[in-house]
Amino acid sequence: MTAWRPIRGTITRTDPDFTSEADIQKLFAGERILGRGATNPDNSAQFDFELAIAGRKRRVATLDENGELFKGRSLENLAAFLHEALSKVEVSLADSVLHSPMDIGAVDIDVDEADFSYERPASPPSLADQERAPLPASAVAKEYELRGPVFGLTDIATSELPVLAAAVGGHIGVRKLGELRLVVADKVIFPARYSLVAPDYALMCAFDAATGNPVLRVLRDGRETVWDWGGELAPFTWIYQVAVPEIAADFVREELGAGGFARLAVADLVDATFADVRGALLAHPAVAVRELVTALGLPTEVLEVVSGDAPIESIPEIRVFEPRSAAGTFTEALAWEVAGEGHVSSGLAGAFRSVYLKRPWLTSMVAAAQAGIGGVVLMNGIQKSTRDSRSVWKIVAGALLITNALSRIATIQYMNDAVERFVGDAGSAGFAASAGSASEAERRAEDE
Repeated sequence: MTAWRPIRGTITRTDPDFTSEADIQKLFAGERILGRGATNPDNSAQFDFELAIAGRKRRVATLDENGELFKGRSLENLAAFLHEALSKVEVSLADSVLHSPMDIGAVDIDVDEADFSYERPASPPSLADQERAPLPASAVAKEYELRGPVFGLTDIATSELPVLAAAVGGHIGVRKLGELRLVVADKVIFPARYSLVAPDYALMCAFDAATGNPVLRVLRDGRETVWDWGGELAPFTWIYQVAVPEIAADFVREELGAGGFARLAVADLVDATFADVRGALLAHPAVAVRELVTALGLPTEVLEVVSGDAPIESIPEIRVFEPRSAAGTFTEALAWEVAGEGHVSSGLAGAFRSVYLKRPWLTSMVAAAQAGIGGVVLMNGIQKSTRDSRSVWKIVAGALLITNALSRIATIQYMNDAVERFVGDAGSAGFAASAGSASEAERRAEDE
């Protein structure tokens, strides 16, 4: 089965007398390209459209004469085709931006008054200057000033949460939901913004500071997309003609607009009904958060926290991470790695806990034996031999053995204290055994 993904583009009509929206719709109809599109309400000269692409060559979904779906033109080919077939337009599609030809018309010049003096042309802009040049308006994504609270799902490792809490300077509540983690925070967090904390998947819902409407951001495999509950583009007009097979309308509904975003947001990762998520994305902004919480199967307490009626700690089995000093952040992150809730293999972390943390007496015995051997070697090297000289290598080797033994004991004690303070039961499958934050006394001890 072909895996389609949505992509958006724009056609800017620099001269509406030459190209109308009907001309654009007719062109897509002639090519039988499946998609959505309409004139931008904020710019009547701009036609926004959305297509589905698949494959490495990024070919667009097209319907053949027999009513079968196939991969049609590549994006580059389609952009060139649209630019050539329409008069005086600029086409922006993915990484292709084709500008409209300049036509200033004819200008009468009086030869007697003409100035034919020659000035040396300015040097062309450097590559760095070109890279700094602003993108055309059609190619710039809409920006939002977001505010909390925030909730969502992510595959971020637990050991990264102390770092994230310190980075945003806010409290972050986390609860395991299968392979993912429910995240609720009092400040805006988008892990993609932090180089140290960049999960492969994150679905985060915050609020637009200007309108108060929810904004949903999805980070998946390095791609970030946004849904602002502003509605979806209308399907191309030809798709609902009588002679067009029903597969065209079904495809546009499921793969583009709210359907395409819902598929991107939850497919293969979240145990949620696809139709419910799509319905939540099409709900009125006033009830969108409630619909989304229900569609994703999140605890009802999440809605109370987002509404400001309850604290983060009210969510069952939640674990709250809070900002700490640099030393405290490092210690907490390391404790979760040892507990098997980080990037280190859980099996390796379990073996470490079994050998070092659950059997400290064994570590002490080994370290004591090593220190004893190191002491013997050191003393043997210090004592003068029959040649009245000392053995340097024995002195160095003995000192290293003693130092290593003492540091091992200190390290194991440090890790034991860190795991007990921040994690609790390192063998627990969830956060229940360590719910809540460390006490004030523990924080002061940790900071010192």
